[in-house]
Amino acid sequence: MYPLYRIIVAIIRKGDQLLIVHNQSGQEKRWSLPGGQIESGETLEQALRREVEEETGLTVTSSSFAFLTENFMPTYQAHSLVTYFDCEVSGLLDSNDPDDEIIETKWINQTELAKYITSEDVRLPLSAYLEEQHKGYYMFEEMKW
Repeated sequence: MYPLYRIIVAIIRKGDQLLIVHNQSGQEKRWSLPGGQIESGETLEQALRREVEEETGLTVTSSSFAFLTENFMPTYQAHSLVTYFDCEVSGLLDSNDPDDEIIETKWINQTELAKYITSEDVRLPLSAYLEEQHKGYYMFEEMKW
């Protein structure tokens, strides 16, 4: 049995632009949407606000449920539930990441998504959501990076 990780992710848009963050963990670097693990005792909303503020410096002013993905990651011996929220934000981009994992933040055109988000487990449901052809729940038996 794998440990369960609860993850929160923010979809932040400005017109046709999508906000992404460049993460670094050890030697591994990856572009993703702002987000991270929900801490013990936190609600989804509290975790969303904290992660967005830490990674981007922006304040979530409103949010709505977008979709949920469930992933098994045998390579990491892990199981995750990832909850995505569509967010409205205010403020200026200015990362205040206490974990020092964020290298940079960047606005990209939604048509460039495949260039930056390489994990299909993230990109495919996100693309479907952005194209308004989504479903609320996605299951991936084996997450591939």
